[in-house]
Amino acid sequence: MTDWNADPGKDLELDRAIRFLAAAMEKSGHNPKPVVLHSVRTGIYLRGLGYSREIVLAGFLHDILEDSDTKPGEVKSRFGEDVGSLVEALTFDAAIKDKREQYREAVRRMVVAGPAALIVSAADRLDNIPFFRLTDGNKELDAYLLEKTGHFLEASEHLIGKEQPWQELAAELRRLPDNQAGR
Repeated sequence: MTDWNADPGKDLELDRAIRFLAAAMEKSGHNPKPVVLHSVRTGIYLRGLGYSREIVLAGFLHDILEDSDTKPGEVKSRFGEDVGSLVEALTFDAAIKDKREQYREAVRRMVVAGPAALIVSAADRLDNIPFFRLTDGNKELDAYLLEKTGHFLEASEHLIGKEQPWQELAAELRRLPDNQAGR
């Protein structure tokens, strides 16, 4: 980790990332979840923990490839190869139609990409925990959300288990009552 927070001039790059995200979502976004706000919260959380430029920017941009028409090359040309590669590693493969396999493949790819991708993913999942409470009692969806999060924690513990986002996500999952997402 580097102390990226010590340089207020870096805010210009964050602002650029947020504007790029908002413009992409305005133009072609298709996720009913408040993606821009979620992505901003994820990036700010990672910045507040003092993570590197690449991790913070990937936090802001982690959903852009899935939820807009943005191409990986656009992210790489605007924010660098490392940020673009992280965002790619965090993106589900739409060619895989089975959602469980799509998810497991993404986690495998993140593990290969390494700790930076997993840290961003943990922060993303942590910010998504409140959405677990919006399943309207759908037991199948509740079980699926818990399964996904549990799988992620298990697959990533050996690489990032001591990192704060992983620790907080594990604690949040333990707080969910009796294998029900928020009930």
